[in-house]
Amino acid sequence: MFVLVGRASAALAGIAIAGLSLFLAVWVLIAASLAAQWPGRACCGRPDSWGELGDRTFFALTFASTDALIFAAGVALLGYATERRWPSWRTLRWVPIGAVVGTVALMLTALLSS
Repeated sequence: MFVLVGRASAALAGIAIAGLSLFLAVWVLIAASLAAQWPGRACCGRPDSWGELGDRTFFALTFASTDALIFAAGVALLGYATERRWPSWRTLRWVPIGAVVGTVALMLTALLSS
């Protein structure tokens, strides 16, 4: 009985955490779109200098990595709830790496197309 309750609570927590990270992914996209602008005049939210562009890019990538770690925690809880064992770190480590690489690719695409 306690095993079933533990697995059910792990599943509910995993769904809630994964849902939270998907909500935060929208904010990651907003931060990345604000960061992916050429420096120039200070209008329409554009960065003033290359340093400010670097700061915004660092913030967006850190935010993407943190959001991906939250998503990996939700996936780990769901994996525990379904298989009664924790997923290996070797599998889960690709989630934040993929999120950062994907965010960089999207930011470069937006920067080069503008």
